[in-house]
Amino acid sequence: MTNDYFIRELDQIDPLTICIAAICDLGTDEPKIVLCADKLFESDIKYEHGSKIRSLGNGSFCMLSSNDATKSELIIQNAREQTQRKQLDIKNIARIIAKECEAYDKATRERAILSKFGLTFSDIKSGKLSPTLQTYALELLTRFKSNFEAQFLLVGFDEKPHLFMINQEAEYEPYDAMGFAMIGSGSTLAFSDMSKRPYIVGCSLGEALFRVYSAKKAAESASGVGKEDTTLLVLFPRMRGNRIDVWPVEKDIKASLDMTISKMKSDEDSLIQRTIKQLQEAYERRTKKNLYNDDAEKIRKN
Repeated sequence: MTNDYFIRELDQIDPLTICIAAICDLGTDEPKIVLCADKLFESDIKYEHGSKIRSLGNGSFCMLSSNDATKSELIIQNAREQTQRKQLDIKNIARIIAKECEAYDKATRERAILSKFGLTFSDIKSGKLSPTLQTYALELLTRFKSNFEAQFLLVGFDEKPHLFMINQEAEYEPYDAMGFAMIGSGSTLAFSDMSKRPYIVGCSLGEALFRVYSAKKAAESASGVGKEDTTLLVLFPRMRGNRIDVWPVEKDIKASLDMTISKMKSDEDSLIQRTIKQLQEAYERRTKKNLYNDDAEKIRKN
C-alpha cells in the first residue's frame, strides 16, 4: 500500500494545501487520532484563514483539500446532513462523500456537455437517441475533464479509529493499516518525512504529535502550502452524544515544536556541511600526495 500511495502522489497534481491524519495509542484503552493542517484556501483568490477540519457528527471529522472551497464545502455539507439524519458509521460516511462527488461530477458533465444539445443523462440512458448523436455525446462525455480538484480525508471512531481518503472521482480507500494519510500539494513531502522510519499505530501520542507536525513543516516547501498558522488537533473516542472529545493543541506547544524542528534542521545542515568539507579535504590530501594517478593506474591494470 505504501508504494502505491507514493506513486499515486507523484502521478497527480494535488489541490493546494496539506492535511495529515495519524492514528496512535492503538491497543490501549484510549486510541487517538492526530489531525494537522495548514489554513491556506483557494477559490477565486488564495487566502490563509480558518480551519480545514469539519465535524460531520457521529464521531467523524473530514479534512478537505480543494481548488474550489465553495464546491467542496457543499459536498461536505450534504454529507453532514445525511450523516446526522441517518446516524451513519464511518465507512458509510465515506461512501456518502464519494456519492456526493459522483453526483457533482455528473451534474457538471450534464451542464457542460449535454445541455448544449438539450439533453440529460436520462436521455442518454433511454436509448431513444439516434446512434450518431448517442455516440457523439458519449465521446464528448468521455473526453470531458472537470477543472474541479478535491480530496477528502475522513477520520473517526467506531470500535477503533479509522482513516479514509476520498477524491473527486468518487474513489475512496481505507488507510487504517498504514496508520496515517495526507492530502494536498504538500502530501509528497509530508509522506517522505513520515516515512523516514516505520510508523506504528501503537506509538504514543507524543510521538504521533511530533511526527505529524514535523511532516507538516516539511510540506511547507511545496507550492500552495500555508506557513502562517497550523491547526493541530487530537481526537479522543470519549463520545458525548454524537460528538467526541477534541484537544486543540495550544500555541505554546506548537512554538516549542517549531523550535525543536528548526534546531534539528540546523544541526543536520551543519553536520552535512562538515561531512562535505571532510570529504573535500580528504580528496585534496590525496591529490597532494600524488596518489590519484597511482590509484588510476592500478584500476586500469586490474
